[in-house]
Amino acid sequence: MQVEITGGVQFFTVNYDFYQGKTRSQAPIGSIQGHINYNFRKGIWVALDGTITGADIPPWMGGGKRPAKEYAVGLTVAIPWDSPVPKN
Repeated sequence: MQVEITGGVQFFTVNYDFYQGKTRSQAPIGSIQGHINYNFRKGIWVALDGTITGADIPPWMGGGKRPAKEYAVGLTVAIPWDSPVPKN
């Protein structure tokens, strides 16, 4: 079994000429990802993945500084498949 955890942060600059002279800014967005991989026999493997991303919603998007979170979960199963290759 293999376990991986990674984190990241996206930073943004201020756009002083966003739309009709308005200013747009964005708080940094942080994220963390986790992966669990397990190898079975004969090349079969399974991976479970999860991601949490979060940021503060700026006032111009409809609300004070309330946190916005996004969650994602994924599952992958790989099974080798030997199919006959047509001969020319």
